[in-house]
Amino acid sequence: MIIGKSGETIKYLQLQSGAKIQVTRDMDADPNSATRTVELMGTPEAIASAEKLINEVLAEVKHILYLLFFFCQSWMDYFSFIIYSGELLKC
Repeated sequence: MIIGKSGETIKYLQLQSGAKIQVTRDMDADPNSATRTVELMGTPEAIASAEKLINEVLAEVKHILYLLFFFCQSWMDYFSFIIYSGELLKC
């Protein structure tokens, strides 16, 4: 979620924070885990800024998913939505 299409989000986060952000690649990730390891490198200030920005991105994504879940639950008899963000989500 923090990588973004073509790495756009992670590039933006690195530029804004001044930190280097490295996310575990698909082939290196635990296939049984829904999470990935994120490594932050830089000055303490840059790392703190990157952590704050990453948490903001994750909070925004959680909010969007909550709204989609609520909408889909409310209208599931009428609509079927498919959203692509790394994997297909159906409701």
